[in-house]
Amino acid sequence: MPETGLGYALQLCCLRYPGRYLRRGEFLPGIMLDHIAEQVGADAEAVRPTWSHPI
Repeated sequence: MPETGLGYALQLCCLRYPGRYLRRGEFLPGIMLDHIAEQVGADAEAVRPTWSHPI
């Protein structure tokens, strides 16, 4: 499932920047989500409600 791989990639990116796991209620910038989804070949819209604010 590509969305699972995208979720793992996003978790690893959070450890790199901002250097920690996201806190409850924090979200990634949409542009970051889109960029990482493109790199791993997944649909960003499938995980956007969990990881980012709606556009």
